[in-house]
Amino acid sequence: MKFELFHQEAPRACANFLNLIRRGYYLGKQWDDFSPVVRQLGTAVDLKELPYQLPREFSPKRLFNEGGLLCLANTTEDSRARGHPCRIFITVKPQERWNLNYVVFGRITDGIEVAQAMLYGEPVTSIEVEGDADRLLTKYATQVAEWNAILEKSPMP
Repeated sequence: MKFELFHQEAPRACANFLNLIRRGYYLGKQWDDFSPVVRQLGTAVDLKELPYQLPREFSPKRLFNEGGLLCLANTTEDSRARGHPCRIFITVKPQERWNLNYVVFGRITDGIEVAQAMLYGEPVTSIEVEGDADRLLTKYATQVAEWNAILEKSPMP
């Protein structure tokens, strides 16, 4: 699958995702929590176990009007809550009821059929980032350094 990241609308979610990729967080993780509309990845943990949380960056430009969206899981159902830093999901069909409830930070540009055909427990074997990830990571270097310092003390589950 290939993704386009929405770094204009959800820059911190994108920077966090890129940072976790560079740290190798998602390698070997299994796609789990399947439903007819989503495939989730990353550890689902209690809020007390999360080393940090992310702001929920909503954009009216990024709605659930199509499948293939890359989204940040929420830490709770409370709309004022922060975003889960490591739990992501991909939609496989539209879900308008989630508009402005979950952060959409990217979309599949090639390979939606791969997401639709994924098997429960299938691991991530490789992730390649195309484009200039350094630009976004440099823009949020202070925040990335804070996240990494936290992760060094208390790794993401």
